[in-house]
Amino acid sequence: MKLNIDMDQLLALDHEGYSVYGISTSPGKVVIKPESFPEGEVPPHLQSYVGQNAKVARACKGKKGMAFVSCMRRKSIEMGTAKKRE
Repeated sequence: MKLNIDMDQLLALDHEGYSVYGISTSPGKVVIKPESFPEGEVPPHLQSYVGQNAKVARACKGKKGMAFVSCMRRKSIEMGTAKKRE
């Protein structure tokens, strides 16, 4: 659904429970959508994943580009945090 509203109307909206952001590829357009879950809260089914990526990223510190991506993939398998493929 497309709506044309000005900035004053956008600011007047109650943003509680909604995510509001712009899209860099579409200047002047704003997306308003309900939040998946409240900011700062982690859903129960994602609790086991919290903090895993930070350990892997620290292990790959100093690498850039595809070298960093390759390191992240390799280290996540080594550390046992890689997503299981079905």
